[in-house]
Parts: sequence; C-alpha cells; structure tokens
Amino acid sequence: MKVKCSCPKNTDYAYIKVKVAIPRIDLDIDSDNNNGLGMPDRSQAEELEEEKKDTVGKLVLLNDFDTDGDGIPDFADGYDNINLEPEANQRGDNVSADFVPVVVSISSGLDPAKTKVRFSYPACDPAIVFKRTVDGVMDFLLPPEGNIRLWTKNGSTARAKESIVKDSSPGDYIPPDVDIPFEKLNPNGNVAVIYLEAVQSFGDETNKDQISVAFSDYKDVPADSVFYSVLRLRMGIDGNRDQVIDLYNPADRSALFWPNDDRDTRAFSKDGYVEDDLDGSERDCDDDTIGTSKACIRDLEDFTKLHIEIDRNDSIYKNPDLSLLVKSSGVTVNLFKVHDTLSL
Repeated sequence: MKVKCSCPKNTDYAYIKVKVAIPRIDLDIDSDNNNGLGMPDRSQAEELEEEKKDTVGKLVLLNDFDTDGDGIPDFADGYDNINLEPEANQRGDNVSADFVPVVVSISSGLDPAKTKVRFSYPACDPAIVFKRTVDGVMDFLLPPEGNIRLWTKNGSTARAKESIVKDSSPGDYIPPDVDIPFEKLNPNGNVAVIYLEAVQSFGDETNKDQISVAFSDYKDVPADSVFYSVLRLRMGIDGNRDQVIDLYNPADRSALFWPNDDRDTRAFSKDGYVEDDLDGSERDCDDDTIGTSKACIRDLEDFTKLHIEIDRNDSIYKNPDLSLLVKSSGVTVNLFKVHDTLSL
C-alpha cells in the first residue's frame, strides 16, 4: 500500500492515520453436533472439529419427510416447483422441516455492497425435481449429482427456487460457483445466516462432503470450509396392517393403535392359565414389564412395532460418540428393544 502526503512547512514529519480493512472470511456450522437445528456456537471446539480431516462433520438428516401430509416429500415442497403441476403452487410456510443454519461472515471493515463471495458445494438445483406415478404411487426424481442446497431462508418459510443473483425476480436459492454480493446474504451487516438442506443420500461414504466459501476478488485470502454428512433416517409402522413394515410405503408412515392404559395379568384357573384385565387404577404403561407377571402376552395387544433405519455409513454407524434421540410430540410413548423370542 502506498500513501502520498506533503509535510507542513518547516517540518520534516507528518502524522498519518490510516484505516485498513484486512479481508477475512469465515464459515461456521455445528460441527460438533451438539445444537441440533440450532445456531452454531462459533466456538473454538467447533473450529477444531472443522480442521479434522477424519471428521463426519455436521450430521444433516435427509429432508424426505412429508411435514404437511400432502404426499409430496419436503425436498420438493415449500417452494414454487413448476415441474409438479398441477401441484405447482407448493410455496408456503410450515410445509417442510427446518434446515441446518450456517453462518458466513466477512471482516467488519468490508462493504457488503462491494464485497462478493463464491460458494462451492455439491448442489442439487431445486428447479430440477420431477414427479412420476408408477402403479398409482407417486415418486419424485432428482438429478444424479449433488446432495444439498443452500438457501437464504429456513425450510419452514416459503421460498422461491430462483437464484438470489437473478436479475429479475430473484429467489432464495444460493447457487454454487457464482459471484454473489454479500449484501444479497445480509444487506445490513457483515454476518449472514444461510441454511443447508440435504436432499439426497447415496448410502455410503460419498454422503460426506464440504461447503467452501471464498472471496471473488481477494484471491490471496484462503477460503474457509465446513464438513457435513447426509444421513437418511426412516421410521415406519404397520399402518396398513398387512404384517409388513415397508419404510418406503407412505401407508406405513402412520397408524392407529391402542393406548396401553389397562392392566393385563396372567393367572391360573381351573381351565389353566388365562389372561384378562384387572380392575384398579394401575396401568401397564406405567411400568416396564409385560403385564403384571412374566410374559403376559395379552399386554402385547397394546404394543405396535416401530422400525428405524439409518444409512450404513461406518464412520457414523460405529461412532461411539453419536446417539439417536427419539422424541414424541403430543403423546407420551415408551420404547422397548425387540426380543425375537419370549420365554413363558
């Protein structure tokens, strides 16, 4: 940097005050997986995790649920997808699950209107989603490449599929390998929150990848990156009562079954062992036994099977530091490990 000045008469020095903005760019995600869908801590622990080459990164659930129950998976819902006609007007609030927040920041001395950044990641364009019907069952097709999208809005908020840098009617999608003025991410500051959506799972180590961001103009400033791993999680219940739980059948995504609020027992009578209800206020759901005695099969009438499946990715599957947390909403449930045989 060169500074030209002239000194006052009769002096051989001058005081010069110069303000210098050193370009720096930073990308943060919940790399240590302790915040769920919450904001990253932007802590030293997260930074250290980001630097590990063998890290699984942020675990991101595949967005293939059907939040509003309209038969359209969340990765094709919540935005204007013209390929889903006549269901093209899918743009709306609360029709998709929320996404993972990612924080991108630039030096405070840089002008967001004059500073451009460029993202690099395996993108799956939201405009390329097609629907087909096979044997009366709807199926949704995505391009074979790319497994995530970046948005300026969260999943539960209505979005537009167009790029944020489109000249006319820009949308909310952040495309890769495009120069983006930082003010498109946040017009009022140097820290922006964007959102990561996982739309495809390839079921192996290729689910692990990274997102990078760099300055478009400051070529000497290194890019910053974060790692992530896409995880497919499916749950199923025998909704159509055909004795088979098909995790890919929409009919097995919900079911009705009895609340376990009675009291079953197994007792000996003149006709041998019988199982029946007991009178009283005690309920079978308040303990962790089957009936009031060992192996009261009648109690199992109030149980139903729940199948849970995740991708067999060994870096995730065999990681002792990771656990699966199951929550229920609007109802209290007890979960038991399955036993193949039951001793009477």
